[in-house]
Amino acid sequence: MLNAFLSQARKELPGNASDGTPVAVMGSSAADLDSVVSCLAYAYLLHVETGASIRVLPFVPIPREDLHLLPEAVFLLGKTETHYESLILADEVDLVVLLLRAVLLDTANLDPNAGRDIPRVVDIIHRLMEIVGESSSIEYNDLVRSRTSVDGLTNNQLLRKEYKEDRVGSVRSRKQLEPIVRDLLQADER
Repeated sequence: MLNAFLSQARKELPGNASDGTPVAVMGSSAADLDSVVSCLAYAYLLHVETGASIRVLPFVPIPREDLHLLPEAVFLLGKTETHYESLILADEVDLVVLLLRAVLLDTANLDPNAGRDIPRVVDIIHRLMEIVGESSSIEYNDLVRSRTSVDGLTNNQLLRKEYKEDRVGSVRSRKQLEPIVRDLLQADER
């Protein structure tokens, strides 16, 4: 099952996929054995828990030529018949494009009314856009749809998705949580 997931994930690389924006799961930059295995395990778990309703890409942040510098990872993956050739590695994904898209989502596509410190990032965004040669609307609508999608989530997952606490345990997102709880309660009454 893990090999089928890895094979499918490779087909879902940006540029190959048919729709939506992927969710990348990445271990630490050390890319040691526990990081690689944790990345694979969490990516697969996320894939299973969402019923494959989102595209999950397990990402190992090293170039393919460096994979063999992790002999324990290659050995263990080989021993468990995990196709490590299917791993998505750093030289196979355009990290500048990923960074640009993440910043655009966080700044609401550079909307000055979004409550973010837009002037501080505009210059960086424009430099990134010059590098990749794309406009600021790079799949922005797809990103927003994927962020707000609740397809395939259970009621428990919906509550966990919207419930956020600060360090002292008080609820920060009550306004977001109340309509969801109300809708869930109404759905249960039907």
